[in-house]
Amino acid sequence: NYVIVSHGQGYKTLYGHMTRILTSNGSFVDTTTKIGLVGSTGASTGPHLHFTVYKNGKSINPTNVVNFAKR
Repeated sequence: NYVIVSHGQGYKTLYGHMTRILTSNGSFVDTTTKIGLVGSTGASTGPHLHFTVYKNGKSINPTNVVNFAKR
């Protein structure tokens, strides 16, 4: 179970291993929108988020575009 969010300019992010998806195809989402609930699907051994960033269809290192600093 996963959601792909299109950010424009060739960027997309994938959020996977969800137990429940809270949005639907074509919906507008922003930074306050809950898109799903973290889960443990497939062959995973526990709840976690699978996160991938794509630029023009190729996966890239997410630390190049996302600030993961603790708040």
